Amino acid sequence: EIAGNINQNLSLDASNKYLLKDGVFVMQGSTLTIPECTEVYGDNSDGVDFLTINQGAKIMVMGTASCPVVMSALQQQKGAWGGLIINGYGEINNGSTATAECNSGTYGGSDNSDDSGEIHYLRIEYSGFICATDDELNGLTLNAVGSGTVIDHVQIFKGADDGIEWFGGAAEVKYAVSTGSRDDSFDCTHGWAGKGQFWVVHQDTESGDRGFEFDNNGDDNSALPWTNPAISNVTLVGQDDGDADNTGMRLREGAKFSIWNAVVTGFPKHGIRVSDSITLVHVDNDEAFVSNASVFGLGGGGD
Repeated sequence: EIAGNINQNLSLDASNKYLLKDGVFVMQGSTLTIPECTEVYGDNSDGVDFLTINQGAKIMVMGTASCPVVMSALQQQKGAWGGLIINGYGEINNGSTATAECNSGTYGGSDNSDDSGEIHYLRIEYSGFICATDDELNGLTLNAVGSGTVIDHVQIFKGADDGIEWFGGAAEVKYAVSTGSRDDSFDCTHGWAGKGQFWVVHQDTESGDRGFEFDNNGDDNSALPWTNPAISNVTLVGQDDGDADNTGMRLREGAKFSIWNAVVTGFPKHGIRVSDSITLVHVDNDEAFVSNASVFGLGGGGD
């Protein structure tokens, strides 16, 4: 069992299985190292379990293709625990600092090159606890995480909220899969200016919202710094559940974006939907675009 605050460097042992007890926080100056083949579990039997890497702390997930690190739940159902949260010192546009959802730490600052560690070959299952309306934990939450953090080969499997969500910062993610997320598969807001490459979305028949939801700031669409990610080589496979909000890409609320080489299919109505006046100004100025996209197989003769 792992509980409370981790105030010193800690290396887990793959010969053990670990159970989180409520919210576990890796504190500033400490590093949590998780070797290949390690299994970490959460549950929600007596309050939500989650793992937070605080500002100034690091996580080193050293999974491999043949033996990934798995973060799962004792109850194998969506929303059974709170997932992994990383809080960095990157730039955000919703204040100088902010409090992470479900009171899972403080994030924000002025260093978009901040380094919160490394993640390689990690699978996060059955996460995404809902604390309250618009106060929800995801599979992997990247709060103001900087580009010095290395993240590759991540799968979010059957989460109750978003697969991966970025709140500001400039974290880069390569080789990411979001499978069966109940809400958005990849979601960003509050000034995320990072990069992504080689992403796959695959919705299941149980539930699903948007493949991409990219916002700048819902309260102030002109807030700086702009949300402005660069994304390439993505495949988004939706489910025709009849819900028009279940969209391949929803690009809005002042976001800038550069998206290349996308396949979008299977969604009920909209393949790519761009809206809100400031976002459309970015489009007119060639500061927001989708290039080389193949959109097909939408339900009901969708757009």
